[in-house]
Amino acid sequence: MIAIGKLVKAVGLKGEIKLYPYSPEPSCYEGCQVFIDGAGYTLDQFRQHKGMGFMKLAGYETIEDIEHLIDQEVFMQRDDITLEEDEYLITELIGTSVVTEDGEKLGLIQDVLSHGGNDILVVQGQEEILIPMVAEFVTDIDLTTGIIVVRLIEGLR
Repeated sequence: MIAIGKLVKAVGLKGEIKLYPYSPEPSCYEGCQVFIDGAGYTLDQFRQHKGMGFMKLAGYETIEDIEHLIDQEVFMQRDDITLEEDEYLITELIGTSVVTEDGEKLGLIQDVLSHGGNDILVVQGQEEILIPMVAEFVTDIDLTTGIIVVRLIEGLR
């Protein structure tokens, strides 16, 4: 299960809920299955507006029906999440090995910071290294082998 966002408040009186997504483009769509507090729900409607998600669960028609779900995280099965070729889930990057193009082992990804324009890989080895997640520095990501290859320039260490 992958957390895709958090329910932040009811919208209107007809059972719609506002979702704060953990990704700019959550993989929600009408008819998909989501899990909230361990229970499965089917999305009857889903739309996005100004970076937020708005969802309506099948069978939930009033604000009273959904109030207990507020402040809960929303999860999806990994297999139901569609990603583009160059997109990755942060949870899949955590713990992967990072090596330079020359084969030098730098450490493991401890975190991915999402500030501003580009994500930043936090690599922990003998020292902490912050690497912008752009093609200039990250040359290959192979989740099958669990290895990320990077090009370091002066100043990144």
